[in-house]
Amino acid sequence: VITGASDGLGKEFAFQIAKLGYNLVLVSRTESKMQAIVDEIKAKNPSFQARILAMDFAQNNDADYEKLKNLISDIDVCVLINNVGRSHSIPVPFLLTSEEEMRDIIQINCLGTLKVTQVVAPALVKRKRGLILTMASFGGLVPTPLLATYSGSKAFLMQWSTALAAELAPYGVQVQVFQAHLITSAMSKIRRP
Repeated sequence: VITGASDGLGKEFAFQIAKLGYNLVLVSRTESKMQAIVDEIKAKNPSFQARILAMDFAQNNDADYEKLKNLISDIDVCVLINNVGRSHSIPVPFLLTSEEEMRDIIQINCLGTLKVTQVVAPALVKRKRGLILTMASFGGLVPTPLLATYSGSKAFLMQWSTALAAELAPYGVQVQVFQAHLITSAMSKIRRP
């Protein structure tokens, strides 16, 4: 299961994991982008299977999480990649950050990640093995002025993941944080490597 799967790192994770022979559940806002990924993978590997769920994490719609639960209920999930994320539209002082942007960053980066994990992790615990990989950022490691809300949200994910790792270790489920730095992606707005 990969969240934020339609662009950037999520899209690359989809290609790399599919290369290893895994089938995928892709969750992101744009169904057409996810379908294009599935079509591209299927062109190279006709036996590849995927399920997609168009979901806007900013909406915090309980029905979306229920759809995800139903979508994975009959499959053997072994990996969850918590990749969905949002940053500031431009670097901005905290005191000038709009309420909508603050809410969306926390809603998507923190609450969305927690709720998806609550949906998927029981399957991993039940099978007594698996991996939860959560995308962090150097901004969570090093406090980042002008990206304060984003930086705080990523620090939260690092601490939460460490605590969750201790809780799930007895069940054979690994929880790891992927510490990304500056990457060329739509979210980072970095245009070239």
